[in-house]
Amino acid sequence: MHYLTVLLQSGVGKSSLINECFGVNDATVSHSGAGVSNINTPIIASENGRFVLHDSQGFEHGEGENFQKVVDFLKARKNMPNVRDQVHAVWLCFQVSLSEGDRLFEAGVEELFRMKSEGELGPVPVITVFTKYDRLVTQVRFGNNMEFMRRTKTLDPDARNALLVKETNERFETLCVRPFRAVVGPDVPHIAVSTKKEYNDSTKSLKDLTALTAKYVKECLAVEVAEEVAVLSAVAQRVNPAMKIDAVIAIGKKRYWRGLASSANFPGKTIEACLRVLHTDIVRVWNIQDEFGHLESKEFRALMATLAGEQYEELLRASPVLAALIGLIGGLSGPAAPIVIPIAATAVLGKWVYDVYQQSALMVQRLMAYIVDFTIIMQVIFGLVINARLRLSRRLIKLAFAAYNNSIERRQVHNEIKEHVKSAGRTDRDAALAMMLQLIKDRQIKTEDIDKAMEGFDNDEDEHWDVLKA
Repeated sequence: MHYLTVLLQSGVGKSSLINECFGVNDATVSHSGAGVSNINTPIIASENGRFVLHDSQGFEHGEGENFQKVVDFLKARKNMPNVRDQVHAVWLCFQVSLSEGDRLFEAGVEELFRMKSEGELGPVPVITVFTKYDRLVTQVRFGNNMEFMRRTKTLDPDARNALLVKETNERFETLCVRPFRAVVGPDVPHIAVSTKKEYNDSTKSLKDLTALTAKYVKECLAVEVAEEVAVLSAVAQRVNPAMKIDAVIAIGKKRYWRGLASSANFPGKTIEACLRVLHTDIVRVWNIQDEFGHLESKEFRALMATLAGEQYEELLRASPVLAALIGLIGGLSGPAAPIVIPIAATAVLGKWVYDVYQQSALMVQRLMAYIVDFTIIMQVIFGLVINARLRLSRRLIKLAFAAYNNSIERRQVHNEIKEHVKSAGRTDRDAALAMMLQLIKDRQIKTEDIDKAMEGFDNDEDEHWDVLKA
């Protein structure tokens, strides 16, 4: 699990920040009394068991006892023998200043930074998070008697927005960054975020926060544990799909992907066992709440195995995944019409297994296709659940599967893998690994665009796995 400590002043938007980054709800991070929290009490969300939150009260004037509790906690955790029990990152949260002369933080925070710089708190990365950045954007845009709006009224919307971004950044530097650096120095990582959906860059700011956290985890922690903690961080967060992909790759490279080309992976295991490991590892990295186990069901596994076994030479009228998604929704006879998957998955797995046992090159080809196909499909599912805020269901999984099945990406992936295996040979392990990484990286999807594509999609009622029979 990923251990995160959040230190904050009251009223800075802690609940919203945690909710959005880790996909939990307000009840999970709320406490019995308003603004009351105990840093020694771990908070584990029922919706996301992959991260543990330790939440502190602020260091406002007269609250020295809170400061000492935080210091004692961090010092105790740094000495834990197991890296999984240590604090992996600290977010020190402040609301952005809106006027010059505002005090960013109290003396206790300055002391915390001093202790961190002198190594008293161990190697754990401390990242300063300036929250509610949208308020600063609003102030620049509409403040001072609408001065910005009057001054830019002749500009087109794109030029006006670009200027708004520039001037807000400059204001942020003046009000927050320079005063912050004057006290703590230039080397403390910091970032501005917003959780307001009305603010166009809110999702980007949260993605940047999780990526920044992973970056400093790798840089600050010991080499032998940094990669593991970075993967734990990527698995725990539910806002940044690029980090999920990096974690899928990191786990696969460490465990078995490099052995695919020689068929030497999973010694003594059946093909079915290989597929179970591949499938389960990828599902766990994406860490999508799955109350009924749909993502690891035998029906979905059979669909994925069938898809990996199909080698399409041509696909007329193929389109990118997101376009295929929109086309599927538009082509439904009604918002709740069932989604038909034109793949015969019944009893196909037995033939799939028989075929790959007969020809080890075909085994390599299909295992590579399974990994790439499933990673791309999980990106789509992640976008549907996280960005479009739809509940996970069989219907939703079938939609993501069908969109990829109908896409040009699927044809390209399968044909490129087929040609690679044919030309590279089964013993070229590094080439097979490089091919999979390239295929996955080249087909990352802008999951934030999925929200717009889902208008008119009815996900209230679920449906069966029904597919066309062989």
